[in-house]
Amino acid sequence: LRIYTGVPIPFIDKIVNDVQIYTIKYNTTFEGKNVIASGLVLMPKKAKKFPLLSFQNGTNTEHRRAPSVYYESIMFQLFNIIASTGFIVSVPDYLGFGASENMYHPYLDKESTVNSVVDMLKAVKELTNEKKIATKSTKDVYIAGYSQGGWATMCVQKALEQDNTKTFHLVASSCGAGPYNLETVIEYVLKRKRYNNPYFLAYVFNTMLKQGLIDQEMLDKIIRSPYNKKIQDNLFNGINSGGEINSQLSREVAEMFTDDFIKNYKTSPDFKVVRNFLQKNSVGFWKTDVPTKLFHGNTDVDIPFATSQKAYDEMVKFGTNKSTLELVEIPNKTHGQAILPAEIKTINWFLKLKE
Repeated sequence: LRIYTGVPIPFIDKIVNDVQIYTIKYNTTFEGKNVIASGLVLMPKKAKKFPLLSFQNGTNTEHRRAPSVYYESIMFQLFNIIASTGFIVSVPDYLGFGASENMYHPYLDKESTVNSVVDMLKAVKELTNEKKIATKSTKDVYIAGYSQGGWATMCVQKALEQDNTKTFHLVASSCGAGPYNLETVIEYVLKRKRYNNPYFLAYVFNTMLKQGLIDQEMLDKIIRSPYNKKIQDNLFNGINSGGEINSQLSREVAEMFTDDFIKNYKTSPDFKVVRNFLQKNSVGFWKTDVPTKLFHGNTDVDIPFATSQKAYDEMVKFGTNKSTLELVEIPNKTHGQAILPAEIKTINWFLKLKE
């Protein structure tokens, strides 16, 4: 990991426990119906109580890369390390992956994302309550994620803070380079000439199509031919990678989106349904009392650094104390390059808090 990241790992002496790994299935809800979801659990192999750590992964389009089935990733190694330092690690697959791969993935859908993460935490707690499992969990929860996972983490943070049942005690939250305000991100893209990951936005419109919020006619008003038809024709089939989907789309913004959408997205009644979706599924900033760090690479052109800056400014405006919230700029790192430095800083911070 040290070779891969080029980042010193300051907590090497804390990697002390053997780790046991489980994949679990659990109940969650989507659009009012029960769904069987799944995820990955890693815990220290020790008869002792440990805090929970929920990690929310970034944008994924491939069934084979769901956390519960994909063990070749550098992130899987990282989860092992985190568990070895003394955390019970919970990694939800998200809906549309793992046990629920027969349905579409509701990308950036706030309600179902929060449900799938929190319900998995409850299931992990249930798992550790079983007699045959010696490792037990405390009520303490740490949460972290990057990109889509950074957004998911902040959404979960808000939900846990506002949950009166007090099932969990949220200790700290690490949000990395997330599209916290979805409107800010789409406005940023529409002002650019080129956008390197058009599949991020196509994924949003795929969700809106599947949810019946827009139809093919509406999609045609937003996205030019032939890309509109490609989205409708099952581009997001659980097999294509993000790179493969990008190659079927255009990185030229004016080629991908209609003039009408680029010019009139913010004001036209036609696009109100899009604005509503983005507003509804943005985090919605608030005053937090939970120690929170926002990590972001300052050369990120996929989700610009300004997204985290704006989130920080808004949270402070709502009354969040500057000693509670910190914006951590990762120098000279793009969206992809900042993931591991952000997570290593996160683990180091969580370990200090745990002491």
